[in-house]
Amino acid sequence: MVDVEELRKKILEKTGMSRAELDRLVEKKMREYAGLLTELGVLYTIAKEHGIEVDIDRSLGFRKKIGELRAGEKDVTVVGRVVRILPPREFKRDGRKGRYVSLILSDGTGEIRLVLWNRDVDLVTSGKIKKGTVLEVINGKVEEFNGRLSLRLGYMGRLLIDPEVEEPLPEPRRYRVEELTPNLNDVDIELTVERVFDDKEVEARGEKIRYVAFLGRDDTGSVRVVLWGKDVELRRGDVVLIRGGYTREGRLGVEVHVGRGGSVEVRRLPYVRKRLAEVEEGDRIEAVATVVAVLSSKPYSAVCRDCGSPAEWDGERWVCTSCGSTNVRVTPLLVLRVDDGSSNLRAALIGAPALRFYGGSFPSGAEEKALSLLGRDVLLRGTAVKNEVTSALEIIVDELGDPDLPREIHDLLQKVEERLGEREETKSREVFKEEEGR
Repeated sequence: MVDVEELRKKILEKTGMSRAELDRLVEKKMREYAGLLTELGVLYTIAKEHGIEVDIDRSLGFRKKIGELRAGEKDVTVVGRVVRILPPREFKRDGRKGRYVSLILSDGTGEIRLVLWNRDVDLVTSGKIKKGTVLEVINGKVEEFNGRLSLRLGYMGRLLIDPEVEEPLPEPRRYRVEELTPNLNDVDIELTVERVFDDKEVEARGEKIRYVAFLGRDDTGSVRVVLWGKDVELRRGDVVLIRGGYTREGRLGVEVHVGRGGSVEVRRLPYVRKRLAEVEEGDRIEAVATVVAVLSSKPYSAVCRDCGSPAEWDGERWVCTSCGSTNVRVTPLLVLRVDDGSSNLRAALIGAPALRFYGGSFPSGAEEKALSLLGRDVLLRGTAVKNEVTSALEIIVDELGDPDLPREIHDLLQKVEERLGEREETKSREVFKEEEGR
């Protein structure tokens, strides 16, 4: 094990400090820690602050199973996978501020809380440690807190990320929609976005918190998901991997929520250029087509949340035409029919895509702006779905814009040349076969 004098020499060599400067720094640290650290512990802290690697004698500890750990054990070494990360927190003690973060480690035999302090918290906030990461804790100390075991690094402890392991550790469980029940924690689930709801804000504890909600599905069903304080942009067809979520009972059944302790990864599948006649359900397509009809008579859909009836603007607010409620959901809307010569399909801009087309609001003249699309060629990108009422195929549009006509003409001519080349090659082979036969 590294001794005091050996560690002093290493710090002096690496930092260029004089012995007197190091002695003064050690005395200062001893006072700051009010005697909680030994001289060796203080020297090790100084080494870490200056980025100096200190070899730790791993023979002091040996790998133990988490299920075997007991309170009071020291110099233990365990390997576990991070299955949950709690939000980092700040604390004040004797006029000093600090930070800590709690991780839950599992190796299949049990779980234990690992507490990281101050600079080590950056390993989590920077993303170097995340849910699913395998960690080796070398020379840790096992303590008991509120009846549960916790683990922290000793003063000569060390943390290794993705160490070599003899046997793969169990992966965090990934749920299916049909398995979800209320009040689950540490929920990992992968969903495809079916519908994105408008962003909203709520006030909690004196601050406004933005949240994004969407309807997600897998091959076992659909579920509403609420992302709290997550800066993500979602589109229909995106694949969303949630780690560390939790479930709650909502108005329409179980919901998945993701707070500060959870993470969200969005994978956006590419759009594929297709003719409308080739489109199949679920395709994420890019197409150039002509607008042959504007099907929506208004630039919005206003529906009462209480009874589901249409609502109208009375000059001051939205009011349900049936029950008189003002609890109304207003959704920007633009519905077109487009034709590319191979077929024609209904194309709907719902929510944010429609709002972008109208210029960020419902200005006067919105209907005229929609009608100005008639007869125009447009470039659209979106997802092909089946209409729930008619069962007909349609496109939920993410992006609507003008095509790059020179580029489109260039690509078309290139395809024509390729076809002509294929025909010439086929004719040449046929002529060759005829000559061989003679």
